[in-house]
Amino acid sequence: MPSGRKMLKPTIALVGPWPKPWGGISVHLFRLLPRLLEEGFEAFLYDDTGLHSGPNIFPLKGKWVNRFALRARERIVHYHSHSWGARMRLSLMTLFGKKVIFTVHSLRNPPRIPLRKRPEFTHMLQKAHFIAVNEEIAEKLSAAGARNVAIINPYISPPDWGKPHLDVEVFASTHRPLICLSALLFKSWNNKDLYGLFSALEALSLIRREMPEAGMIIYLSQIGEENLFRSFKGRVAELGLERDVLIRLDADEPFWTCLPLAQLFLRPTFSDSFGISLAEALELGVPVVASDAVPRPGGVLLFRAGDPADMALAIQKALSLKPERFSLDSFPALLDFYKSIL
Repeated sequence: MPSGRKMLKPTIALVGPWPKPWGGISVHLFRLLPRLLEEGFEAFLYDDTGLHSGPNIFPLKGKWVNRFALRARERIVHYHSHSWGARMRLSLMTLFGKKVIFTVHSLRNPPRIPLRKRPEFTHMLQKAHFIAVNEEIAEKLSAAGARNVAIINPYISPPDWGKPHLDVEVFASTHRPLICLSALLFKSWNNKDLYGLFSALEALSLIRREMPEAGMIIYLSQIGEENLFRSFKGRVAELGLERDVLIRLDADEPFWTCLPLAQLFLRPTFSDSFGISLAEALELGVPVVASDAVPRPGGVLLFRAGDPADMALAIQKALSLKPERFSLDSFPALLDFYKSIL
């Protein structure tokens, strides 16, 4: 945590995970911190995984919330992780003149009833600022009683597209079309695998009947539920796709480095909040096919969630179309938001 020297510029404390692992929130913060520094903000990242440190990056270890709330000197405290307990306690920093912001990246884990009955929860809803990454989350926050809710998507453009890993380059040289997708982990959700990886695998098998050189690269940050992971690898073997599916597990390089080699980006999820990797593909002009589980941006071809045949048809159609390139970069909107609350 920085020393108690006098701070003359607007100061921001970003709280959340720093990569690795690569995930939607950590990617957002990985890009947000340097952009804020470039804009002249005095910004620091407090890594609540406790794993990372570096220039302007400080690890938070143990029971850090109360300690951080008492010691933080930044004027704006912007929390990105999912803990409602941490949100409630950090919101009390408004009593000391801090501007407290919570970006809610997902509401798959809503606050439990005992938390909602606590006075700190009411204080949080009334005094903190909330940023919802989509309209559905904003509506639910407002319905819960949050007074200050803005909608700003979490996508910030990468400074560059980097270099693909050698294994990815070799795989891409022998597979066309190359389909790329990313997932945090294997996780059960409503009796389905949340990221739709099994459906994507079945769709690839169907596509290869017409396009026998098609291949799929899956960036997976963590294994998650090991039984699902083993079942998935078993199904790859059953379909004879061992040489046509490349899993980049806990890769050092971020997902977006593979996109310049891709002919298609696939987002087969059964639930979603935004999907940063989807926005990356749109910006690069890679055709995007996604499930209809949630509203998607323009320029995305949809299929029925969990339907491999419909997914395969959508992929074939997308490959025949010329995609448009456009950016969903929200940094200017976030910068305006910060300035508006100072």
